[in-house]
Amino acid sequence: MNLTQYLGRNRILLVFTPSASDARFEAQNELFEKRRTDLEERNILVLSVVGVEEVKTRCQFRVSKEDFAVILIGKDGNEKHRWTGVAPIDQIDHRVDRMPMRRSEMQRK
Repeated sequence: MNLTQYLGRNRILLVFTPSASDARFEAQNELFEKRRTDLEERNILVLSVVGVEEVKTRCQFRVSKEDFAVILIGKDGNEKHRWTGVAPIDQIDHRVDRMPMRRSEMQRK
């Protein structure tokens, strides 16, 4: 998974899950679906890493194949926050809205 292609354009939410049928993964996806406009407004792209996929990405972010995690990556490519359970959209919005790049975006609008 090459995240460099998104630098400067998108914020990324990496969702790591042991399996596609994991209840936390299903709950997280439901939240994303209900609040899709929040994610789009903040240029957030959701990428899922399921099971043993993307070993290099799992190693880079130190997430084992048994763990569930949601990691927010800023437009600069750095990790901004990590949740070890389902990430509430309000918390994601709050974290993103505090970022300097996001503040600039909001002022321009």
